[in-house]
Amino acid sequence: MRKVYILPNLFTSASIVLGVLAILIIIDSGSVVRASWFIGIAAIFDALDGKIARLTGTESLFGLNYDSLADITSFGLAPALIIYQAMEHFDTRLSHSVVAFYVLCGALRLARYNVQAKKEEKSVFMGLPIPGAAVIVLTFNLFAHELDWHFLYTISPLIIIAASYLMVSNIHYPGLKSISFHQKRPFQFLVLVIIFFALIVGLYEHYKLIFFPLAFLYMIFFWTKALYRRYLSRHQKKEASIKSKK
Repeated sequence: MRKVYILPNLFTSASIVLGVLAILIIIDSGSVVRASWFIGIAAIFDALDGKIARLTGTESLFGLNYDSLADITSFGLAPALIIYQAMEHFDTRLSHSVVAFYVLCGALRLARYNVQAKKEEKSVFMGLPIPGAAVIVLTFNLFAHELDWHFLYTISPLIIIAASYLMVSNIHYPGLKSISFHQKRPFQFLVLVIIFFALIVGLYEHYKLIFFPLAFLYMIFFWTKALYRRYLSRHQKKEASIKSKK
């Protein structure tokens, strides 16, 4: 391989650098808030690199694999250090296990995506995307730190394990690829978007309390939807089986 596309891979490179800087911040100063901001900005670059590659027709196998390496660095290893620091009051064996489980599930999620990249729908992901899992874990940590409720610290391993499991699950999550501003939407959709940004601007001083509920809603909504569909499918099969016996 002698040539690669420059523009999308520059964005991917920026995502890696931001992830590495987040790791160094945690090691040097232990500043969770600063490190979380770097990871959040890395998530923006991660969303943009694929978007730019599709818009400019510069998608490539190299870009796909390079993006996965960026993701495991910025959304796997960097959040893992923050998780480990946040769990300093837990038993060492538990914190080691939770951190290892999170990184392992993230790596498996990326490996499965790369294998299924051609088969998987462009607008839907099988399993929670690793940037989404990182956002859930990090925003929960900031949420718990801001409220300083002992209960929240107690359930933090459960939140991390749930996000990790969802990465390797078969539950479908919509990605940014499915969002298109070129299509017409209902008027109410525009109103909701305006209200959302108004809340963000109006409550920016309390941003630590805003983002986790939104991220948690994203995680739990599609999980619940998948469980309901599974229940409905089993119920319909059971009814069909009863009718066939009559």
